[in-house]
Amino acid sequence: VLGELDRLGIAFERQRPGPYGGKLRQVVRDKEPARLLDTLLCCAVIEARSCERLQLLARELADPSLRELYERLLASEARHHGVYVELARVVAPDERALRTRLEAVCRHEARTVAAAPDLPRLHAGAGFVRL
Repeated sequence: VLGELDRLGIAFERQRPGPYGGKLRQVVRDKEPARLLDTLLCCAVIEARSCERLQLLARELADPSLRELYERLLASEARHHGVYVELARVVAPDERALRTRLEAVCRHEARTVAAAPDLPRLHAGAGFVRL
């Protein structure tokens, strides 16, 4: 990423974290093992959102080098999303509990996105979580 910024003559600037992650984590329950399950599902949702954004962006990029970078990042984010879901599956008491909690996290995430400021962020937006 830094190499592409240099190539394009763009200076790297740190961004302040957006409110998305913090607001999404408000759905996480306090006590273990529910806390761990919720945290893993929140991470899966965040990664799924970045997959969606990267896919949309990569499709529209005219610069082949940038498109390739975004496609590589997309593949990485997709793996991360899957890892979080699989870890959540290990922690969940059963598949039904996993799906029920994922649905609750996704409903909360939808409200979070609907209320979010319109900022250019990779880790926010509508999308999907695959089980």
